[in-house]
Amino acid sequence: TWDKVDGVKGYRIYCTQLDKAYKVKGADITTYKVQNLKECKNYDFQICYYVNKGDGDIYSEYSKSFRYCTRPSPVNITSVENSSSGGTLSFTVAHTAVDNVSGYEVKYQLVGSKNYKTYNRTNSDPKTIEVAKKGTYMVWTRAYKSAKYDGVNKFKANGDWSEPYIIEVS
Repeated sequence: TWDKVDGVKGYRIYCTQLDKAYKVKGADITTYKVQNLKECKNYDFQICYYVNKGDGDIYSEYSKSFRYCTRPSPVNITSVENSSSGGTLSFTVAHTAVDNVSGYEVKYQLVGSKNYKTYNRTNSDPKTIEVAKKGTYMVWTRAYKSAKYDGVNKFKANGDWSEPYIIEVS
């Protein structure tokens, strides 16, 4: 998405990683969806406008590059087991791994409560989570990709939350 420029015939979007330009015809069009991008990958884009002069198009200089990060693949919970022992209430979550991610989030909630907690982690190893109360818990997980651009601007692309898994902690 970009701001409209008056008096132009259209725009050109350039993707560095694909080494490809996309021509957008029409001065009123200010959005374009690039198809078939790979999951969990950073893409850098630039945009310019063009005007038609006689025999062909004349292009402006490209804008400063901006980064877009595609979302990771979904993560599936493979097991959630009650791991309470010695008076400590806990459960252990295991899930599938996804390539090229920065980490994973595990979210859980006591059924009937409006509050939930989230843990961020950098690996897909099983995670044991201590809880304060006995009861039935719902557990979700997802992958995320963090990226820096120009060494400063940090953003995060989240995958979809997994289907909830129900575990009884006692």
